[in-house]
Amino acid sequence: MKVSRYYLLFSLLLMSSSLFSQEDPPGKGGSKVGIYFASFGDNPAFPFEMLAGAPSYSGAGFYTLGLSYARPITKRFDFETGLSFSKHTLLVQPNLPPDMDDTPYETNLHLFTVPLTLRLNLGRFFFLNGGAMLNMDTGLSNPVDNQSGIGAMFGFGPGYEFHSGISFYINPYMKAHALLPFVPDQYHHHLMVTGIQFGVSYRLN
Repeated sequence: MKVSRYYLLFSLLLMSSSLFSQEDPPGKGGSKVGIYFASFGDNPAFPFEMLAGAPSYSGAGFYTLGLSYARPITKRFDFETGLSFSKHTLLVQPNLPPDMDDTPYETNLHLFTVPLTLRLNLGRFFFLNGGAMLNMDTGLSNPVDNQSGIGAMFGFGPGYEFHSGISFYINPYMKAHALLPFVPDQYHHHLMVTGIQFGVSYRLN
């Protein structure tokens, strides 16, 4: 299972890198730059192998602000990247004996993310997107394991581009962080996020 995870994420990164180096295809519009905001979902963290007696980390809200860049590859595929900042609040529920204080408390994660994804345009109004993410967790001390590493995401949604080159889109998504953590732990927590991204972009000439 671990080997297949490494192979899949390495393939996504290699494919994204090679596609980004290609020139714009003939007959396709220019690259896009944009901004976006995401929230309205869930963001728990947990290891894939549960440890008996460990605390639980449930999602208590998040938001993401980002800059996007999309480069056309073919008439249907775009390569997507950019930079985003996310703040995640999690509710920690200690798992302690009855005679000890097990009051839940909140903790925060602050992440910078560089996506390396592909977008499949399904006609004029819908799309699918997915690929890898490079994450940097800026926290130094946190009960949740550091989320710096390589993750993956998948999304879909509607979008529309006006003749002026301005586009609006809505992108529901799922993200799995630290699938390949830079500092792994035996029972490493993975931040699992579902949310909705709202974005606007402009096509460059």
